[in-house]
Parts: sequence; C-alpha cells; structure tokens
Amino acid sequence: MSNNYYAGNVIYNNQHKELTIQGNLSAQQMMKIAKDFFAEETEVTEENYEAEVTEKTVATTEAIAYKTVERTNSSLKAGESRVVQEGKEGVASVIKKEIYHGSELVDTQFVEKKVVTAAQDKIVEVGPKNVVNGMSYSKAISAKVTAYTPYDAGCTGITATGTKAGYGTVAVDPRVIPLGSKVYIPGYGTAIAADTGGAIKGNRVDVCYGSKSEAYGWGVRNATVYVLK
Repeated sequence: MSNNYYAGNVIYNNQHKELTIQGNLSAQQMMKIAKDFFAEETEVTEENYEAEVTEKTVATTEAIAYKTVERTNSSLKAGESRVVQEGKEGVASVIKKEIYHGSELVDTQFVEKKVVTAAQDKIVEVGPKNVVNGMSYSKAISAKVTAYTPYDAGCTGITATGTKAGYGTVAVDPRVIPLGSKVYIPGYGTAIAADTGGAIKGNRVDVCYGSKSEAYGWGVRNATVYVLK
C-alpha cells in the first residue's frame, strides 16, 4: 500500500503558510484536514494541495567491521603473540527509498541490507595466560609466608590431611587455599597445601622445611603464592 503526499501553500492573515500531509487519504479528506488546520474561511482547493511526489531508490555501501579472535598456543611463551590471519572488512549493500515533494526530500525509508562480501576475522595466537615458571595457575595470592619444621613445639610431624610433614608441605587457611591444592611459591618451589595451623589465618602461608636452620633462613617474607591448575 503506497502513501499519498499532499502539500500546498495558502495565504492566511497575510501570512504565507505551508502544509504537508502524509497518509492513505483521498484528496477531499486532505482538504478537510487542511481547512481545519488553517481556518474555515481560508479557501483551500485540491489544486493547492496536490503536489508532485517522486520516489528514488538509492543504493549505497558500508563497511562491515572484522572481529579479532584470540587463540591460545601453548608453544608460545606467556605474553607472546603472533598474527596468523589478517582481518579484512566486509562490504554490505544498503538500499533506501527517498521520497521527494518537488525538489525537497521529505522522507527516507530503509528497504534492505545485504552482505556483499563477508568480513574476515583477524586471528591472533597468544601464549598461555596465568603462567608462572612454565606452570599454569588459577589464582595468585599476595601472602605473608613464614616457615616451620615438623619438630616445632606443638607439631606432631603429621599434617592436617594425615600426610607426613616435610619439605614440599605448606600450611594454609582452607578458606583461602583449599587443602590438597598444589601451589608454587617463588624461592621455595612447588608444594601441596596439606596442613593448617592456629596462626595460619587469611593470606598467611607456612612453608615446611626439614631443619630449623632452613626454616630460620627463610624467615618471614611477603610473597605471591600461585595456586596451580
């Protein structure tokens, strides 16, 4: 169903007035609307209001942006990346209909949009994220790290999980690091979170050594504890 366009110029109270009406209406209906709009005493005729309306179909093109896709490549180091496929913009055809009243553009209607050439993704390979010393980790915790031995006062030599305490065992707060987790602590190495302690609360970790001299050598350090995957 097409729309009719009527427009006209009239003189009312010594002023030039212009009216454009759009709708599926007859000329008589258009004139009634015009009379109501301007004033009953204003003479309005069909010739005043019926105007030449033309339609023009316009085709344009627009770019379709490409996406950047990242893929993990375990052969790359953490932080490294390489582009394996460059991205290319696509092209879309946009069809619109322009409607003119005389030489004046009065309306633009969208008709359709079609993809002429699809965009090509840019593909980038990246090294594994969250990697420390060649190992992937799920989270990193800033902690106060102390040391103990199985022979310290109050220690039985058996951990909270029933294993024998020794190098490679750490005591943790299970609310922060679940028991059984494998961790990595720079300067100490990898260990199993197998023990707990009365003073080990929050971001506090106690690493186990086989001798007091080693434990004293560690002392108290602020370190990042990596919970490995």
